[in-house]
Amino acid sequence: MILPLLAAALVAQASPDPQDPCAPISPGLADPGAAEAYEGVADEERAAGREESAVAAYRAALERDAGRDRARAALEELCAARRSDGAFTRGLERVRAGDCRGALPALDEARTAGDPAASLLAGVCRYQLGEDDAAAEALREAADDEETRASAELYLGLLALRGGRPGEASPLFRSAAADPGLAPVARALARDARREGRVVLSLLGEASWDSNADVAPGGGIGPEDSADGVGGGTALLTVAPWRERGPYVRGAFTLQEQARRDEFDLLATSLAAGLPLGPGSRGLLVEYGWDERRVGGAPYLSAHRLLAEGRAALREGLTAGAAYALRGETFRSAELEDDSGLRHDLQVDVTAAIRRARLTAGWQGGWNGARVEWRASAEHGPLLGLSAPLSPRARAVLELAYVWRRWREEDPDLDVRRRDAYVDAAARLELELADRWTAYLSVAGRRAFSNVPELRYARVVPTAGLSYTAGLY
Repeated sequence: MILPLLAAALVAQASPDPQDPCAPISPGLADPGAAEAYEGVADEERAAGREESAVAAYRAALERDAGRDRARAALEELCAARRSDGAFTRGLERVRAGDCRGALPALDEARTAGDPAASLLAGVCRYQLGEDDAAAEALREAADDEETRASAELYLGLLALRGGRPGEASPLFRSAAADPGLAPVARALARDARREGRVVLSLLGEASWDSNADVAPGGGIGPEDSADGVGGGTALLTVAPWRERGPYVRGAFTLQEQARRDEFDLLATSLAAGLPLGPGSRGLLVEYGWDERRVGGAPYLSAHRLLAEGRAALREGLTAGAAYALRGETFRSAELEDDSGLRHDLQVDVTAAIRRARLTAGWQGGWNGARVEWRASAEHGPLLGLSAPLSPRARAVLELAYVWRRWREEDPDLDVRRRDAYVDAAARLELELADRWTAYLSVAGRRAFSNVPELRYARVVPTAGLSYTAGLY
C-alpha cells in the first residue's frame, strides 16, 4: 500500500521554490524508512519517463535522509538535464527569431551541461557570425555524439572550405552523406570542395546561335538574314589566399567568333580585385575592376568600375541584398564615343529559400550619364529568379526581367525623345557530369519595344556549354 500512498503524496507535495523544483533542499524530520520508499518510487517514475514526479520523489527522499548519495546524484542528473533543456529552448527561440548572437549565452549554458544539440546549434551560429575557431570547438563537441555527428561534420566541412582546406572538407562531407537527410547537400558540397581552393581555374567552352545578331527590326525572332552562329571560350583565374575571409584578385579572358560576321568577333579581358567585409550572413563586398573589349579586331571599349554589394539575413530562409556599381566607360570607336561617360546601376532584392528552391524578387535601376545629353538615359524595372534542384546533379534556373528606359533629351536624328522597354527571359539547365565538369543548356530571349518602330526587335539565343573548374591550391 505504501507505493500508491507515496505517489499520491508526490502530487500534493510542493518544493521550497515552486518555480524551481531543483532549488536547494531544506532537511526535514529524519525518517530513513520513508526516505528509502520515496527513493524507490523516484526510481520507478524516472524509469517510466515521468521526470517531474521523479524529481519530487528524490527531493522527498533527501529531505528525510540527506545522506542518500545515489538519490542526490540522480536528482543532480535530472536537474542538469532540466537546466540544459530550458537553456537550449531559450537559445533555439533566439535563433528562430534571427538573433544568433543573442542565442549564444543560453546555448553555451546548455553546452556546459553536456547537451550535444546545443553544441551543434552554437557551432552553426558561430559559423554564421564568422567566428570560425569557436565554431569548430562547438562542432567538434557535437561530432562526439552519434545523433548530431553528421550535421556537425557537414558544418566542419564548410569551415574547412572557408579556411581554404578543401582536402580536409571532402572526407567530412562524405561522412555526413551517411545521413539520408543530409546526403543530397553533403554530396554536392563534396563535389564543390574539389572546385575550391586559394587558386581556382575555370575553363568554359560554348556554342550558340543568335537569331538576330544585327539587332534588326522585324517580326518573329528576327529577320532570317540576321541570324548567326557563335563559338567561344573563357578562361578565369581567381587567387584568394584567405578564401572568402580576405582580399582576392581575378582575371578573365574571353574569345567569341561569329560564323559569318567577323565584324562582331569579340576579344575581352577583365581584371578585378575585391575585399569581403563583415562576418557571415551580414557581409559586404567591395571590388574594383577594369574591362577592355575589342570587337571585329578593333578597340571598342575600356571601362573602370567600382562595385559594392551586401546581403543580410532577415530571418531563417530569408535574406535581403543590394548592389551598387559605378562604371566609367570610354568607347573607342568614333561612332560610339558620344556614349562614353559614367554609368550607375543599383539592384535590391529579397531571396527566400522554399524547401530546396530559391526564389528571388527585386528591382533594378540605372542611369547612363553619356557625355552627350541626348544619349543619356534612365531605366528601372522588376526582376524575378528561381533556382531549383531537379536531382542531386541537375539544377534549373529561370530568370525574368522588365525594364523601362527613358532618354533624357530628344534624339536629333530621329526628332523624337525615345521611350523604350525590354522584356528579358532566360532558362538554364545545368548537369554535373563529374566533380569538376558541368554541362549546361540555356536559352535567352529579348523583346524590345519603342516609340520608334525601327528600334523594335526580338532575338533568341540558345547556347550549349561545357565548363571545367578545379582548385589548384
